[in-house]
Amino acid sequence: MPLRDHHRPDVQPSGARRDRRVSELVDHIQAHGLLLRDRASLLADPRRTLLLEQLSYMQPQSLRTGYVVYAMPHRNWYRVHVDGITTPIPCTALSFDNYGPLGPRPGHVIAPNNAVLVWLPSGRAYGIIIGSWPLPRTAAKLAPSDWIVQGSMAGRLREDAYRQPEKILSAAGGIIDFAARGPLDATSMEWSRITDLGLGIGIDPFMVWMRVNEMCGIWFNWFDGYTRLAGQNMDIVSCPLEIILRDDEGENRHIEYGSVYPWEAMGMYAPGQTVHAEYTAEDVLYRLPRGAFDLPEGKEDLQSIARYQEHGGYLGQGRHRWVVVPALDTGTRRYADDPAQKPDFGVFEEAIALDGTWAVRSAKQIFITKHCLIPVPKEMRKPEDQKTGDDARKDNYRFSGEFGSGEEHAIGDVKVKGEQAHLLRTAAVLDILAYNYNWKPLHPFHYHKEDYKVPQETDLRNKPGAPSRVQDFLDFGELRSRTCMSAPSPYRVKVDRRYGDVEYFQRQAGIALLPDGGVVIFDGYGATITMTGGNIRFDCPGDVQIMPGRSAVVLGGDDIILRARNSLDATADRRDVTIKAERNLRMLGGNSSQGGVLIESKQPFAAEYKDNVGEDIVSGGIVLKSPKGAVVSLAREIYLRTGGGDVERGRLVLDAAAGNSDLILKGSTVDIFSDNAVHLWLGPHDDSSDVEATYNFTTSGAVLSGYVTVGGGMLINGAILQKGAMINTQGYMAVTGWPMVVPADGEDVNRSLTEGLNIIEQMKTAGAEMHEGIFSSDLYTDSRPGHEATIEHIAFSLRDDGGSQYGTSDFVLLESRWQQMARLGLAGGGTSWGDEGVIVYQGRKQMPYPSKAKWQDTPTLRRHARYVLFDAASGCDADRPGNYVDAEIAALEEAIPQNDYTVIET
Repeated sequence: MPLRDHHRPDVQPSGARRDRRVSELVDHIQAHGLLLRDRASLLADPRRTLLLEQLSYMQPQSLRTGYVVYAMPHRNWYRVHVDGITTPIPCTALSFDNYGPLGPRPGHVIAPNNAVLVWLPSGRAYGIIIGSWPLPRTAAKLAPSDWIVQGSMAGRLREDAYRQPEKILSAAGGIIDFAARGPLDATSMEWSRITDLGLGIGIDPFMVWMRVNEMCGIWFNWFDGYTRLAGQNMDIVSCPLEIILRDDEGENRHIEYGSVYPWEAMGMYAPGQTVHAEYTAEDVLYRLPRGAFDLPEGKEDLQSIARYQEHGGYLGQGRHRWVVVPALDTGTRRYADDPAQKPDFGVFEEAIALDGTWAVRSAKQIFITKHCLIPVPKEMRKPEDQKTGDDARKDNYRFSGEFGSGEEHAIGDVKVKGEQAHLLRTAAVLDILAYNYNWKPLHPFHYHKEDYKVPQETDLRNKPGAPSRVQDFLDFGELRSRTCMSAPSPYRVKVDRRYGDVEYFQRQAGIALLPDGGVVIFDGYGATITMTGGNIRFDCPGDVQIMPGRSAVVLGGDDIILRARNSLDATADRRDVTIKAERNLRMLGGNSSQGGVLIESKQPFAAEYKDNVGEDIVSGGIVLKSPKGAVVSLAREIYLRTGGGDVERGRLVLDAAAGNSDLILKGSTVDIFSDNAVHLWLGPHDDSSDVEATYNFTTSGAVLSGYVTVGGGMLINGAILQKGAMINTQGYMAVTGWPMVVPADGEDVNRSLTEGLNIIEQMKTAGAEMHEGIFSSDLYTDSRPGHEATIEHIAFSLRDDGGSQYGTSDFVLLESRWQQMARLGLAGGGTSWGDEGVIVYQGRKQMPYPSKAKWQDTPTLRRHARYVLFDAASGCDADRPGNYVDAEIAALEEAIPQNDYTVIET
């Protein structure tokens, strides 16, 4: 191939056809320059122009003006029409650059039609372009100028020193416009270059700048050392971090990609792969738009593997960031890869919405803690330090945990084993925190032993501005005599001039969301809330206080257990205490060597139960009722008494079914003590006061209205009736001092019998009146304890009046999360509460809180009807945008608690 054709752009090794217009122009120019012809063509010179051309270059050295007619990029070769020479001559351009074997080379080219000054050195076949100059501008509107800084108040249009000569001198002072589209605000104190489109570079005494426009460039200012880097669209690319800033057709986009390993930054899932192709010099120079080492053809969309991603602008709204686990162990990642086939899945996400919503989630665990000893790694040597730092040539460090033969980088999880691992995690939460703070994030610094030093927390103790320990020694014994522990003493650290000495406390507190879903919340005084295994545990060295402004409601699906090591108090300061058992109600006192059971009422008897419920009932005294059973008192000794001490005196009444059942006394000896009389009246029953017989025993005698049968002897000390005589109905009389029974006078007998019968009738009348006063007119009347209807009405009543006494008139019960999980298929287990707890009071059914009407009769249970955006298997609805557009949570549905409130039955 001829030398002159070696670099011709139309000559393609592949034979591909190209546009020949440029090469034809080159051929035409070379045809007019004999010195550029090959040797064979030099013989064809019929006009003898060769001699003339050679003679023209033999002229003495001179400076000539001319203009460029052709420029050859890269060659630094020009064809210039020089004044006084008819034939264009070859030239090169003068430069102040370095043309030695090393150093930068100039790359600028003088464009055709530029006026130039050419030096024609003697003995050279070419000229040297010393420089170019602008031509006078005749139509400024056709060649508008740009600015260095708009609004700078500098330059010929703003400063009087430049404006006045043109305004006040004749013919503008002879000033010729050689502006050549230079900047309007240029002065004599700067150097600048500006292109047709406004791209420029410049320097003046106070600023260095390089810009495309006012929104794209970099400016360095002497004032305050201010630097401004601006770009409407910008990429900041490095191996570990890539920042992409875009105005995407009116939509701001801010993306940050962070790669942990260098091979991932190159789009490789594992090191040791080849992702580039090597191209020949011929391909690079003539055939392909490629470098010697470039991406393979067809795989230009290689994409970095970003383990950390952060989005701002419109895509990120407030901010959105992820930590990602790569999808594959081998291969490469490309923009065209379908994420459904190669899904990089997130293990952490943080989203901040424009309305201030902050959402954070982690696939592993989340810790938020207060801790007063926090070590900070100290860089000891820069990465460029190759003599004493971690270096591949010294083979003293395993870079990225992969390259080199240094110590293996050990990282993983804390091992928690056993069937009760979930309980162990909550118990050992401080160990888990120590691992996740003091090792997992710091282990890369630890293995960089020569480049970094990482102090231990113990190294920080008692140092200036540091505490003596993480957690104070706590004296829980204070709580034996105090309601709360003493406040901690702070240590002080000077932060700066404004904050001064800031108080810090040696107390550790935090929230731990553990890998298995357990949650531990702990404070610096020993209190903890633990949620794991389906249970919630509140524990603290002091008191657990629950103090709602309204009611404290506990619905135990199984048992409610209250156990006190000392005393258990249950009081109602204003109203009632109701205790109900479906089966047995037990109370025990004096289980040890001391103690007893006291039931006391300070009110007189009252029983206004009829049509009253719960707190509306008016009652007084103590009532023990067992409608179908017995009230049994079993004791070593039973003592019943009225009156005494602060107890008012009153009667003691035993009533066996209003006289219709038996009253039985049994004892080895039955003793009756009365300071006046003992009366027995026979006949009255129910509310009738008819007395048929009376037996009365007083200190002076006895009245027996019926027959007296004596099965043995009868010894009488003294006389009965008048005159010391005893007279029977047959007319016989025994008189004191007489040795035998003798007939009595009939008149005496009749008189004695009449007197005796009158006494009996009087006693019967007195008995009837007493029965009437005690029973018929008192105890058996309405609202008195012996009244039949009152007895029937006296019964256990809940405060169930429809909801007002419970304060549940507008009661709504929200389904618990675990109940929702079981109902919607995220979990199993649970049975409905059912109708347990129903009692019948005065013919109507009652239930405990919140009342029968709110628990059994009306749908007061509210539950999430269905998931709209959440899916149990996939996590979220996969049909995006679908339901996400104009998203609306499904309305609460109503259900009856008795049927749909579930519990865990044991």
